[in-house]
Amino acid sequence: MKIDGTKQLTGKKILVIATGSIAAIKTPILISNLIKNKAEVRCVITNSASKLVSPLSLSTLSRNRSYQDKDQWDPNQAKLPSSHYFYL
Repeated sequence: MKIDGTKQLTGKKILVIATGSIAAIKTPILISNLIKNKAEVRCVITNSASKLVSPLSLSTLSRNRSYQDKDQWDPNQAKLPSSHYFYL
């Protein structure tokens, strides 16, 4: 997976939401590529997705806490309103 347009992602805040589909296993690759392109990434992961990919791995790759359903996360803590893009 290659992301073009590094200048476009520099400093952008991106929220990645991983759900329980099989696509969740590609989430770490997506996050890694976004970080390499200098984007700031935050993650929310559902309980179903946590069975396919580790929340710890998403936290490590994104360099931010990975929020889960069971955390009953506060949108203000995740800085959701200030995100430029959302990926599901």
